[in-house]
Amino acid sequence: MVWPKVSIIWLNHNSMKIIDTVIESLESITNLDYPDDKYELIVVDNGSTDGSFDKIKEFLDRRSKLRKKIIRLSKNLGFTGGNNVGYRARDEDSKYVVLVNNDATIEANSVKLYVETFEKFPGIGALQGILINRRKKVIDSIGSYLSNVFTAHPFSRDIRDVPQKYEALKCSFVEGTFPAYRIESLKLSMGERIFEEKFFGFGEDVLTSLMIWSKGYSTVFIPKIVGFHVRGATWKKWNLYT
Repeated sequence: MVWPKVSIIWLNHNSMKIIDTVIESLESITNLDYPDDKYELIVVDNGSTDGSFDKIKEFLDRRSKLRKKIIRLSKNLGFTGGNNVGYRARDEDSKYVVLVNNDATIEANSVKLYVETFEKFPGIGALQGILINRRKKVIDSIGSYLSNVFTAHPFSRDIRDVPQKYEALKCSFVEGTFPAYRIESLKLSMGERIFEEKFFGFGEDVLTSLMIWSKGYSTVFIPKIVGFHVRGATWKKWNLYT
């Protein structure tokens, strides 16, 4: 198949305390099994003041073959604002946009798996795979659903049996750790942004997925391990789920 272009957005903010994890995250993106000329990495630094930006730039400067854009903001615009800045800086011919948290490492075949699923099912607007919690060695994220009173719940979390037996399922929303979006669905539902910036962080991924649903697209999870996440490394003890 002819591989479409993908823009990968990666945020940083004062990550010096977890710099080894952060560099591992970037390393995993540079080692993707996807054509080098078909994806770009957009790094957005959210006004870091702890020296982490310099470490990240030093790492990226050594990756001369990597197609990359580095954006340094003067202040912290949050998860929503930072990702929106990166989104607006994407190549105009990108078909899909992928977000990667800086405390997550992704599998080499993950982006290819995402793109293959999108291309096979044009009705999918957003998706994610299985993320494993690196500390506990259990499922960290596999897609989530909303209850009748709009509380958010994961399909599976903190279990050790990776559900390869599951079929791909539609879900209410995909989480912001390592999701992918069809840009066409974002344009219809959110305009020239991924997230509503009234949310600084938390809840924004829910709204975006619901907006995508409202335009006739679905959000799904696929039953394949796509990465590993150090949950809480960036956002400390916050937990979306109730």
